[in-house]
Amino acid sequence: MKRKEIKILLLVSLCCATSFAQEVHVSVSSFFNKSSSSIQAINTRARLGYEVGAGYRYYFSQQWSIGAAVAYQHKELDFINRGANGNWSSTDIEGDIYDFRYKTKNSKEYLTYNSVNIPLTLQYETRGVVKWYLQTGVGLSLSLGTSQSEVEMNNLHTSGYYPKWDAELTGPSFMGFGYQHRLSQKNNIKIENRYSWLFETGIIQELGNKQSLYIGAFIDLGLNNLIKKENREANPISISSNLDSPVVLHSIWRQEKYKSQELKDYHLGFKLKYAFAL
Repeated sequence: MKRKEIKILLLVSLCCATSFAQEVHVSVSSFFNKSSSSIQAINTRARLGYEVGAGYRYYFSQQWSIGAAVAYQHKELDFINRGANGNWSSTDIEGDIYDFRYKTKNSKEYLTYNSVNIPLTLQYETRGVVKWYLQTGVGLSLSLGTSQSEVEMNNLHTSGYYPKWDAELTGPSFMGFGYQHRLSQKNNIKIENRYSWLFETGIIQELGNKQSLYIGAFIDLGLNNLIKKENREANPISISSNLDSPVVLHSIWRQEKYKSQELKDYHLGFKLKYAFAL
């Protein structure tokens, strides 16, 4: 008798499980991307990013479900250092020691990076034609392609001070000395895979024929450092052997003095999702 009851219970459970919707969806979202890192004298500006993806959700009751998705993300970050200046000791091609000096109205960095985001979530929703839902989980973002850092300096003055002769040179230009109204350079930069905590809430509008529309707001909080602490540059500017373009600009995330800083980001945005039950 007990075996018969167990079989009936398993059969009922299976029927209930298959009676609940298995949902497939496509989604698009737009969000503000901002760094949660804090570096003295450097301001971070939020930039718009976007995501497009598709996913699957399995309901184990009418109100609870688990889901997974795959989405492409495009993200940008801005860093601004106003009134940047500095100096350090160097040696010219003749072996003479001098202080390289630079002063700029502002130094800006634009960081652009793309990823494939894979979230795993648990969702609760109310009943009705218009339902409220709450979703939380974790995400893994796999770095995609080559990320890029563009460093720009405006009204850049560079010079070399020779203490031996108490003289400051603002030329020649092939040594990196002089004035440039705007200097901009792009470099590839390695972005690590990202782990995050996700929270999303909003409404579900039933459209009929097992279709529904999600309208929600979300936060995606990055948990790990996106930049490795290796291959650091001593200074924000260096001089190369290229006589036509001797001044080389470096990302703040590749500079030695910021090696203790971590780059973490977070997203605040809105998501639209079209779903249909299988």
